[in-house]
Amino acid sequence: PDVIVYCFCETSEDLSDYGSVYETAAAYLKDTNKSYEIDSVVTPVSDTCAWTTYKNTLDGNEYYFYDYVIKSDGDFWYTKFYCLAKDTDKYMPLFDKWAQTIKIDNE
Repeated sequence: PDVIVYCFCETSEDLSDYGSVYETAAAYLKDTNKSYEIDSVVTPVSDTCAWTTYKNTLDGNEYYFYDYVIKSDGDFWYTKFYCLAKDTDKYMPLFDKWAQTIKIDNE
């Protein structure tokens, strides 16, 4: 109950309709951060995987966010984990561990 996880997929077709083409997960995440005015460092794990962390205040509460993107067959799978900022030390290692378990099956 202390953590929220939000996932979505942007397909290559949707992105090309917007005129956006990204070669790597990091490029996609950097552009997404820019469009949402998120100032955070994007860390590429590989060309197909990247993550970033940041804090933001919503409705008077400060939250810690861990965003993880996987590129698979041209689509971008975006997972956002977040918790209250006061719980960062507790959940930061878990968010990283959980993100590593995400597998995309395109079959």
